[in-house]
Amino acid sequence: MKEKFNIDQPHLRENPYTVPQGYFNSLQDAVSEKISSEKKQPGTWSVVKPQLALVSSFAVIFLMGYVAVRLFTPTVTVTPDKNISAESEYFEGNFMETSFIDFYDSAKDSLLKEEQVDPNEIVEYLNTNASSVYIASLE
Repeated sequence: MKEKFNIDQPHLRENPYTVPQGYFNSLQDAVSEKISSEKKQPGTWSVVKPQLALVSSFAVIFLMGYVAVRLFTPTVTVTPDKNISAESEYFEGNFMETSFIDFYDSAKDSLLKEEQVDPNEIVEYLNTNASSVYIASLE
């Protein structure tokens, strides 16, 4: 039969491991020396790799969109229509004699009217509708 393990024995509580003398004094210097010696310039592949991945992903998305548009868009062939061509009987038969200029009324155009405004009307308008601060800023 096995013997029961008793944790209260004093020789089990002792630490069997020891640290060499001056180990922690030189540890910081050793670690910083290893880190500084391992620094190196990044290679060209590590710089180009993310850019290449980005360009290729845009190319794949563009091609997928192009293929989808080409597959699902029906092809339309344009055939000249005899009814709308310039040699049509509508133009030759004088069915379309008018144009936009025929409908233009220069008498009703507000940009061409030259009306004179009475100065007394301007003064009356400013007295009723404008504040004194606004009128003072005009001067």
